[in-house]
Amino acid sequence: MTEKIVKNYVNGNYQIQFTDRGGEIIKPLKDNPGRMKFPNSMDVCITKQCDNGCPFCYNNSNINGKHASVEVFKRLIGTYTGGEIALGGGNVFVHPQLEEILQFCKEKEIFVAPTINQNHLKKYKDQILDLFKRNLIQGIDISLTNPDTWDEETYQEIANGREEDVVVHVIAGLVSNKYFKVLRNKKVLILGYKDLGRGKGNMPTGFIERLKAEWLDILQYKCRVIIFDNLAVEQLDIKSRFTPEEWSVVYLGEDGNGSMYLDLVDMWCGISSIVEGDVQKKIKITDNTTIESLYSLL
Repeated sequence: MTEKIVKNYVNGNYQIQFTDRGGEIIKPLKDNPGRMKFPNSMDVCITKQCDNGCPFCYNNSNINGKHASVEVFKRLIGTYTGGEIALGGGNVFVHPQLEEILQFCKEKEIFVAPTINQNHLKKYKDQILDLFKRNLIQGIDISLTNPDTWDEETYQEIANGREEDVVVHVIAGLVSNKYFKVLRNKKVLILGYKDLGRGKGNMPTGFIERLKAEWLDILQYKCRVIIFDNLAVEQLDIKSRFTPEEWSVVYLGEDGNGSMYLDLVDMWCGISSIVEGDVQKKIKITDNTTIESLYSLL
């Protein structure tokens, strides 16, 4: 299916285009274009509540975790002029005002893709299909954390006809050869291992080294598409696999240049979810607070 351009704007010295399938096309308008003026895409944490108890959860999400205020969400996202939001947590599907959040994003013409753990997929399958049908979400990201309990049937029901919109997330520090069967013919995002929260100091040894040395060569022939976040790019030394010319085409840029992380539960922002200490900028809502003003602090 041919992708159509649905959003087209200038951000600093860049031309930005979004397609109806969630693709982002970035074209520099001059040499050395510098930093963009505002984020084109954001990761937004809307809850720290989750019953999954993953031992590597960087957000320390648990069954008593708090939800973000929908009023704060609307206040800030109402000033957002970019095109895409990845909603995360926690389990975003337990947020009591999730539908209100998604409806607001639809009115703002923002492409939304929530993240869900594989263990919650069957429970929320009907809701996910309904949200797709009503165009309240345009994508879904599924965290694969245990290939032994992967539900392929439920995945296929959700992905049927929208394989480009369903992305399976795996963490570089956890991937083993057990993952290969699950990942076959899927669109995959490989995330770097975040040494934060419950995951701090708990990465299984040897998996990143083996993924870098052997498994990436296997996965590239098994997966339909492979994408990497910037942490995985660093941990797996992805740049070394490309010529400078190829890299200039496939690399979308550093964290914080056209991207941003918002934690609307603990109220801080940063260039990514892995920043700590003073690099996290506390969010204080005033009449002058906008997404662009927060981005300028990073």
